[in-house]
Amino acid sequence: MAWNSDMVYALGIQKIIASIIGIWPVESNDIISKMQVAFIAITQAWMCIDVIKQFIIKGHCGSILELVDIISTHIPAFIIVIKMIVTTIYRDNFHVIITSAINDWSEVIDQKSRLIMLRYARIGRIIVIVQIFGVFTISCQVIFDRLRITMDVWNEQTNSSAQISGFPLWPMCWIPIDMSSLQFIIHFIVQSILMLVCHNSYAIFNAMLYSLAIHLCGQNQVLNTNLKYFDKIEDPNQYKYHLRQFIKRHDNLIMLTDTFEETYNLNILAEVGMNIILICISGIVLLIGLQSSDIDIVAAMIIRIFMLNCGIFLHSYIGEQLNRESANLHMTIYSIPWYNMPPNMMKDITVIMLRCSRPFNLTAGKMYNMNFQNFMGILKTIFSYFSVIRLMLEGN
Repeated sequence: MAWNSDMVYALGIQKIIASIIGIWPVESNDIISKMQVAFIAITQAWMCIDVIKQFIIKGHCGSILELVDIISTHIPAFIIVIKMIVTTIYRDNFHVIITSAINDWSEVIDQKSRLIMLRYARIGRIIVIVQIFGVFTISCQVIFDRLRITMDVWNEQTNSSAQISGFPLWPMCWIPIDMSSLQFIIHFIVQSILMLVCHNSYAIFNAMLYSLAIHLCGQNQVLNTNLKYFDKIEDPNQYKYHLRQFIKRHDNLIMLTDTFEETYNLNILAEVGMNIILICISGIVLLIGLQSSDIDIVAAMIIRIFMLNCGIFLHSYIGEQLNRESANLHMTIYSIPWYNMPPNMMKDITVIMLRCSRPFNLTAGKMYNMNFQNFMGILKTIFSYFSVIRLMLEGN
């Protein structure tokens, strides 16, 4: 179908970025998409295997900050492999969600509903742009910083690469002393590409998750707002028609939110688990940096812990919003003039209220609900862990 301006505004960026890594399931060549997914999964798996091999052969020989950088770079690569596999398995579910979003924008005719959808689309668009631009900027900064320092050293020691500061994915001590200039250039370019693919694929997955969740929140609010017009209906026969339309749309949204949760719960589990592991590792390094009064390590770890917590918070935010918007329907239905309806329709309203009271929970692997309350629980647990580690370090 031809895309209108609202569809381009709401889903245009998502279509472009998802097509880059082959996970856009609509209007795309299936063979090419599978090749893109396979390429990214294979390259990221190779990154993980390579770093394990280097650790076995050469061990950790750099600073503790370099060690944390290596872990922080390669754990997301492992997560991307998992996400690519899960996305391939649930590609049909992803197709249903995307197709529904496209149809929502093509079928909206009410101006109030359109304004609500545009407001949520603006939020999703901002999240996508900030996510992609921020990750791309950080990746480029790491690559150019390594390149700048390396070139400075190279100019001082033209015939030796022994003092090179390191590749984007390797610390300095892993680089062979007898590496030639051509080998160095090839390794640096390959690792730079792998880092860009890793970080940007990671950001694209998250951007798609956030934007689709925000769209579902908007659709629940549209349904909630349209339900409030029941008190303006004067013809009793119109009650039945509008109630039937509400039930049909509500069933559709329940199916979509359940499909969304089924598609993304494993991805969220991998994402949240990875963030918690990295926060714990970064916290230990932060405490060590505080003991040694190393400002560079302290600043780097504070920024890293803050960014990782932001990732967990965003998952909790979309889970909280989806739960809240679906729960609001229960009170809205209770507020409509059901007392003016025929007795048989009053019974229908009771059944609908029971269905609307069913809570929706976005979960991490169907084990942990993502909401503000549990986010606070994660923070309390992490800070308790930091307190124990601090006491252990002070005791030593």
